[in-house]
Amino acid sequence: MKRVIIVAAVIVLAVALSKKRPGDGQSQWQGMTEDEARQRLDERLPSKMPAPAKSALTEKIVGQMKDKGVVIDLTDDAMAAESAAAVDDGAAATG
Repeated sequence: MKRVIIVAAVIVLAVALSKKRPGDGQSQWQGMTEDEARQRLDERLPSKMPAPAKSALTEKIVGQMKDKGVVIDLTDDAMAAESAAAVDDGAAATG
């Protein structure tokens, strides 16, 4: 009986160690700007990949990251919204 428990514990430990933690991959991309994320993806994607396919894949991945809030959106609209929010927060803090 002891042997079965030890074998089961070893199997559970092996499975637990083999699985990646869900947040590990995302943490290295967190807080990057879109341009930084595109540049990093360009470096990581295979160089033999055709340019149009690489560009389309990069746009798709960065779009999903932006939707999840992983990368920072530095478009004019986003900057204007962040500035307005900062002004509102400042006015609320002083008023």
